[in-house]
Amino acid sequence: MASPIPYVRSLMIAGFGGSLAVAAGVAVWIGWVTGNTTLRQVRADWVSMVPMTATAFVLSGAALLAITVAMSQRREGEPVAAHF
Repeated sequence: MASPIPYVRSLMIAGFGGSLAVAAGVAVWIGWVTGNTTLRQVRADWVSMVPMTATAFVLSGAALLAITVAMSQRREGEPVAAHF
């Protein structure tokens, strides 16, 4: 029997990507608040991520998660905007 949502795998990948973006942004925020350079930089010789960029990561990840949830709850033929 086919899945009720034909694009479940794509939704799972998008949800994982959104969660990863939110987690990375929050980690950078924590790094700036605590003064931990390991959380602000990927490598020691690279530039630290700016807090505003971390905010953009969190917001874009949250938007991706919101769209993923809305798409997973919609019925066939129903517009996505009906869940917002």
